[in-house]
Amino acid sequence: MRPYRPDTLPVENLDYRQLLLLVGQANAALARYDGLLQGIPNPALMLSPLTTREAVLSSIWNRIEMSTIARLQAISSSGDWNSWIKYFLRAIIQQA
Repeated sequence: MRPYRPDTLPVENLDYRQLLLLVGQANAALARYDGLLQGIPNPALMLSPLTTREAVLSSIWNRIEMSTIARLQAISSSGDWNSWIKYFLRAIIQQA
């Protein structure tokens, strides 16, 4: 397998007219959102559900990642495929 090698930068042949149109639209959308936040007494309340959900997902992912790494290391050090297969099948069952 060969590593990915990106094209040289800067990217050539960009349609700057289309990009500037999109940048303008994005800028207008951000300005509308900023205006909406200015009228809310506590704008952090809008972000609270998102940050809480992100923290929960991050915690779950970290736990899964550490467990996966430990099991893969067990395979490489002692050939313990049975533990990996049981772990993998349990994960599938939990997600089903």
